[in-house]
Amino acid sequence: MVRELQKKLGASERSACRAVSQPRSTQRYKAQQRSAEKKLCERMREQALRHPRFGYRRIAVLLRREGFKVNEKRVHRLWRKEGLKVPQKQHKRRRTKDGSSDHACHRHRAQRMNHVWTFDFCFDRTADNRPLKIFSVPLNLAPLRASCTAATASAAVWSFMSTAPRP
Repeated sequence: MVRELQKKLGASERSACRAVSQPRSTQRYKAQQRSAEKKLCERMREQALRHPRFGYRRIAVLLRREGFKVNEKRVHRLWRKEGLKVPQKQHKRRRTKDGSSDHACHRHRAQRMNHVWTFDFCFDRTADNRPLKIFSVPLNLAPLRASCTAATASAAVWSFMSTAPRP
């Protein structure tokens, strides 16, 4: 701001600083690049690559063990400057109960009657707090859609119920 005033008005540094109520010493200040900062950033990047799940706090501990005189605030500032981040944890894919996802019902399309079956249990309570259990069997009859009627669907359900094991 002071430099702009000097250029536009042709004023001296002293009068420009007085106009904006700023000490003259702030105009002469030059930030110093720390000599060991480059080495520290390189080492911090190496540690982050070696331990990808460690954040800046844990990396700060490792750097202090190696002999660097750093605190967490400095490491955090350099961590952001270097663009380092801890990657999101990758979760395992869920499998079906028997462990083979190849035979899951969502992987198969029904090709004929009784080829693919799915079922679901729903639990709820009635208004007078009695348990209500619903066993639903959605039929996947995509290839038989044209020839499927309510009677054939009902017959398929009854045939399943008669062959299903009893609890």
